[in-house]
Amino acid sequence: GVSMSAFTRSKLGMTRKAMFASGDLVINRAKISDSITRLYLEGGFAWATGQYSSTKTGVTINYRSSWELKYAQLLDADVSVRSWQYEPFSISYTVDNMKKQYVPDFLVEYSDDRVELVEVKPPCLADTKTNVAKREAALLLCEMSGWRYVAWNL
Repeated sequence: GVSMSAFTRSKLGMTRKAMFASGDLVINRAKISDSITRLYLEGGFAWATGQYSSTKTGVTINYRSSWELKYAQLLDADVSVRSWQYEPFSISYTVDNMKKQYVPDFLVEYSDDRVELVEVKPPCLADTKTNVAKREAALLLCEMSGWRYVAWNL
C-alpha cells in the first residue's frame, strides 16, 4: 500500500499546484519579497556582519560583507565623492515569471554631478540567472536616470 507520508507529500504537492494555478502562491511570494525588501531597507537582517559609520555622510550602515565595508571606506576616502547612500531603494525585476525586489548596494554622487549605482559582487556570482535579471533592471533604471551602473569587486 501507499504509506501515509507518501500520501501526505502527494496532497501537499497538489495543494501547492492548486495555489500556484490560482495565483495565491505568487501573491504570497510577492508579500515575502516585499517583507524582505523592507527588512533590508530598515537594516533588520541578523546576518549583517558589522556596522560602519561614514566619515563623509555621518550615517551608520549595517554592512553584509567585508566587500561592502571596503567599498564604503573607499567612498569616504575619495575626495571626488560628494555623498553616498547604502541600499538606497528597491528596484522591481522579474525572474522565472516572478516579480521580485532588488536592493542595490550603493548610490554614489560625485562632485562633478555624476551619479553611479553600484553593486558590490564577487565575479563568480555576477552571472547567476537572478543576478543577471537584477543587473538588467538596474541598467534600465540607470539609463532612464542618466546614471552609470557599476559592478564593483576587489
